[in-house]
Amino acid sequence: MGRKKDKLVYGVGVNDADYAVTGYVMRDGRRKQTLCPIYAKWKDMLKRCYCEKAIKRRPTYTECYVCDSWLYFSNFRDWVISQKDKDWKEKHLDKDILYAGNKEYSPETCVFVSFSLNMLDTGFNDKDGSLRGASFCNTYKKYKSRCNCPVTGKRVSLGYYETELEAHLAWKAYKHKIALSLAELETDERVSNRLKLMYK
Repeated sequence: MGRKKDKLVYGVGVNDADYAVTGYVMRDGRRKQTLCPIYAKWKDMLKRCYCEKAIKRRPTYTECYVCDSWLYFSNFRDWVISQKDKDWKEKHLDKDILYAGNKEYSPETCVFVSFSLNMLDTGFNDKDGSLRGASFCNTYKKYKSRCNCPVTGKRVSLGYYETELEAHLAWKAYKHKIALSLAELETDERVSNRLKLMYK
């Protein structure tokens, strides 16, 4: 017998766990709710794809979806447990590091990545059609190149250039340098190989 719509997680997910995914602990004299870490990641994945409020805040997830098998929590949990990287609790579930532009969350497309790696592709992505990392500076009448460093979290200035393309290429070169340094830290060969090609 199917579950009622209102019992589905974000209208699509089936929590078929054979154990309680929520619990309680006492902290500082107060009763705090706890959540199974795998369930938390599964629920967050569904939220990104199917929660209207979340999508409104991050419209890049508008066309993203979860594969049929992962709509069942037990299947997602089996996949997480099977991963060689047992440090997944401290990492982020990523759907497009292996396949640029991918919109599907699935066992074939997803990997767990560090926070720094997850932040690698964020930064200056101007909506006015200008090249990434480049912006015109009225003071110097040149194009400024800058980038957010995913490792330090700080904004890095890469200098001023005569053309927008030159400023963009400086940004791209800096991104590639960071990608190579992150590749050296990766234990997943698929991710490492992908990083070596990014921004090249």
